[in-house]
Amino acid sequence: MLRILFLAIAGIVIAGSAQSQRLINKAAICFDNKGARGLIAGNVMPIGCFSSSCTRVTERQVSIGVNSATGIIRVTTRFVLTRTGAKICTADCSGGGRSTFDYRFFPPRIYKVLIGDKEVGELDLRLAKVRTCFRSPR
Repeated sequence: MLRILFLAIAGIVIAGSAQSQRLINKAAICFDNKGARGLIAGNVMPIGCFSSSCTRVTERQVSIGVNSATGIIRVTTRFVLTRTGAKICTADCSGGGRSTFDYRFFPPRIYKVLIGDKEVGELDLRLAKVRTCFRSPR
């Protein structure tokens, strides 16, 4: 049976500025195989360290397409981050934002994972309760 799932996570969009940084398909994604009837959860975040006191997420778009017939998971992302203008930045890296997702009914198999058009690895859903993370190439 062919099953294609699609998830889109849209974030807020605020007018950009000259201090905005656009990160398109420059992301890290983690999959958590919950082991119960193909339940997969996870999160997507932009690559980099962005201070929460000096960075504001002005746009966050994530889409995840799954084709169980071909075994391909394609992730596309767009994060727009804007400097807040703060004079002192905290030393944390949590200002880039994060999107979470849940999927049900993944057939157990090995999936190729792509971020944009680049293959970043394989996700083996035959293994129970495993966390697997991938990063887009720089």
